[in-house]
Amino acid sequence: MKKILLTLVCVLAMVPWSNAQLVIEDFELITVNGLSNEPYNADSIYVVDNPDPTGVNTSTRVLKMVRSKAGSVWAGFWSTLSSKYDMTNYKYVSADVWKPRISVIKFKVEGGTTTPTYFELESTSPQTKTNEWERINFHFPDATGEYATLAMLLDFIDPIGDEDIVLYVDNIVFRAEAAGGDSMVIEDFQSLPLNQMANSTYPNDSLKIVPNPLIDEVNPSAKVLRFARSSAGDPWAGFWSALPEPIDMTTNKYIHMKVWKPRISTIKFKIEGGTTTPSSFELESTAPQATMDAWEQMVFYFPEATGTYPTIAAMPDFSDPVDLTEDIVIYIDDIVSSPTAILPTGVKQPEAFNVSVYPNPVKSTLYFDNMKDVDRIVISNMVGQQMLINRNIMGEKTSINVGSLSNGLYMVTFYDKKGNASIKKIVKE
Repeated sequence: MKKILLTLVCVLAMVPWSNAQLVIEDFELITVNGLSNEPYNADSIYVVDNPDPTGVNTSTRVLKMVRSKAGSVWAGFWSTLSSKYDMTNYKYVSADVWKPRISVIKFKVEGGTTTPTYFELESTSPQTKTNEWERINFHFPDATGEYATLAMLLDFIDPIGDEDIVLYVDNIVFRAEAAGGDSMVIEDFQSLPLNQMANSTYPNDSLKIVPNPLIDEVNPSAKVLRFARSSAGDPWAGFWSALPEPIDMTTNKYIHMKVWKPRISTIKFKIEGGTTTPSSFELESTAPQATMDAWEQMVFYFPEATGTYPTIAAMPDFSDPVDLTEDIVIYIDDIVSSPTAILPTGVKQPEAFNVSVYPNPVKSTLYFDNMKDVDRIVISNMVGQQMLINRNIMGEKTSINVGSLSNGLYMVTFYDKKGNASIKKIVKE
């Protein structure tokens, strides 16, 4: 199974972007880091197929951790969340855990806006099952305010033992009540299943989700898909996916895909398994690739497609002969279905996006004017990690407290309800 080093996974597969547009895949993920698990901190955690989709967890994808025998008793993982979670009304946390032995499980929240700024607690009831999924619950009665970081200590045991073991985690959820009630899914590790095709020497690991190598106005996303294109592969090398929900092409006849490539070549997109005849279409982009080593929005138009199509395929380097002396790396992002063509620039900056941002540099509170058409604000660091998200835009003016951010340079992205975006840079000091 391919290792996707985490940095993983809360992807929007087939979630409405506006009334008509559908985000098929945007590859956005939360960041998960190994904790006290030497020597495996760098590569002990990645998303895999659920090894046991029975009982309380029938999900298709889960988080796997190789727990090192040389690690500390508090080995596990931690994550700085893209937006802080308010625990004033959500004092319960649950997570599905699969383990080969009984041991203490702890959950920690930290970086709080109130005192104390962190809590580390054991589960409300001990683990009782081995080699099957069990829902583990935690209660934080004294937690109030927002918390920026979470951690799970999955195998708190001393002595640790003399063998590495494998643990699985899924469905981390903050809850208003111990069972039922309102909830916020922090992570369910689900992602669009991607399968590489016709890529010769890379049967298993040509597709990985990685940090965006070039964050710009065309693609300010934090995470993208990396495709290692083999020089020994076929002209139609790429990937395909069986979608969790078919695309209805009766209205949405356009597919958009952002591509970053080191050479100019034809880019193709295919839909198949349709409910009408013909059941498949394979087309080149409406305009050829024009740039290298930069993000470009590619548009595919399927005027004759009608009905639903459950499978897609992308061929980002259709060159015959392949004519490569060495492998190349291609990046892909934001596969979107829509009823109209998105502008090739990928970013639209209407007059309404002339937002005033001040002060800049900023110490604690950032103010915004002319916000009437802005739907949400995302503040990201320069490696693309989303640090703060504000969806509570009320009227012409708003503000965000950025005091929790480290000093440095940040990008502020404004989105309207159609997904159009505008970016400004700020300095936190």
